[in-house]
Amino acid sequence: MIKTLCGLICICSMSNVIGFAETLEIDFRKVATDPLADYTPASSPGDKSVITREGLRVQQVSDRKGTTDPPREIGVKMLISASGDFRAELDWEAKKIESPTEGWGQGVIFTIELDDPEITELQMGFIASPRMKAEVRAAYKGVRVKNPIYRSFPNPFQSGVFVIERKGGEAIFSVIQDGVTTELTRLKCPTSDMRYASVWCTRLPKGNTASDYLFRTLRVSSDSFFAFQSSRGPRWAWWQIALLVQAACLIVLIGFKITRK
Repeated sequence: MIKTLCGLICICSMSNVIGFAETLEIDFRKVATDPLADYTPASSPGDKSVITREGLRVQQVSDRKGTTDPPREIGVKMLISASGDFRAELDWEAKKIESPTEGWGQGVIFTIELDDPEITELQMGFIASPRMKAEVRAAYKGVRVKNPIYRSFPNPFQSGVFVIERKGGEAIFSVIQDGVTTELTRLKCPTSDMRYASVWCTRLPKGNTASDYLFRTLRVSSDSFFAFQSSRGPRWAWWQIALLVQAACLIVLIGFKITRK
C-alpha cells in the first residue's frame, strides 16, 4: 500500500509537457503496482509478459496444435480521464512481428477512447496482415461511428513513440523516431472528454505467429484530469484521488498497529 501511494505521488508531480498544465505517466517497469494502470498480463499458453529493467517485455508465440483456449490479449489501460486538448504518447519497441497466417492482422494497438455518444476511438497501430508486412495505421472508429476512417502508412517503424494529439476538433497522429517527429495524418474528431488511453497486443482466434515487444512508458498530458465515472456524475480530480489514497493508507496502518497491540 505504501509503494502504491508513493507511485501515485511521483506520477502526479512529474514535469509537464509544454502547452499543458499536467502530465501523468505510467512507467512500464512498475506497471504491476501502478495505481493508474489496469494491467492485463499474459495468460494464453506460451505467451509471456515480463517486467524488466527496460520496461514491459511481451512475447507471444505462434498457434499451438491442440490448444482450444480462447485468444487472450495482453495490455494496459490508464485509469485516469482528461478534459480538453490532450497529447498521448506511447514509447515502445517492436523487436519482432511477423505476418499471421490468417485473420485480419496482428500487432500492437494504441487507443484513445472519447466520452461522446458514438464512443469514438482514436487509434494508432503497428499491424501485420497475411498479405502484408507490418505497417503503421491510424484510425477513427467506434461502437456507433457510422463512417469509420482507416489509413495506412509504409513507415519502417522499429522503436520510438506513437503520438495521438487533439487540438480543438482535430486529431493529429505522429511517430517519433531517433528524435525526428513525422506527422502521419489529421482527422476531425469530437471534443468530448477522453475516457482512457490504452495499449493492447492482439491475439487472433487462429493464425498467430511469433511476436516480441518492449513497452517503456505511456504518457498523457492535458489541462485537466479526473477519475472517469458517469457522464452525469461528479468528477474526481487526481489530487482528490491522492488524498483518498493517503487516508486509506493511514486507516490501514492505524488498524494494523491496533491489532498488534
